[in-house]
Amino acid sequence: MWRLACITRNVAVVLIGVFLASAVVFAVGEAMDSPGGWRGVLLAVAWLAPMGALLVFAWRRPSRASVLLWVLIGMSVAVDAWASMWSDTAHSLEDGAGPVRAVIMFALAGAVLPLVAHLWRQAGVMLTVLGGAPVLFAALLGDVGSEPLLVAAVPTLVAGLLLLIAHAVGMRAVTHSAKAPPST
Repeated sequence: MWRLACITRNVAVVLIGVFLASAVVFAVGEAMDSPGGWRGVLLAVAWLAPMGALLVFAWRRPSRASVLLWVLIGMSVAVDAWASMWSDTAHSLEDGAGPVRAVIMFALAGAVLPLVAHLWRQAGVMLTVLGGAPVLFAALLGDVGSEPLLVAAVPTLVAGLLLLIAHAVGMRAVTHSAKAPPST
């Protein structure tokens, strides 16, 4: 059972890692293409630097970083709720500025990734909330909203659910091994 938990966790980490690597390449490429030049470099650095700082903070101080990440994820969910309720305004803002909410999701999912090494369940809940909120709002309010956001939300949601499953399987393995009679 414990091996199954580790395999499931590793699948979730690979999924979110591949997703983030492709998202970084795509977003940086778009920033270099659309505004281009120094403006594109500044746009890419504007979200890569905070993501990198949060990633290092989460790796070095997971318990403290989790508090900050919960606050940022809560703010992201609040923005998603606002954008779902006032979709016309949100669409016009994202038409001008680009898929800002999707980029925020990339950055936050990347910052949550180091927590998997220390706090499986908490990282799973964070990714599930981060990826599930846009999907839930789209389903409840009937407005698909930002397609790049939903493309970012699905792998984040799946990785979060896989981490929660891995945690549950791992906890079950631990409790069963603790109750098992000693081998003679």
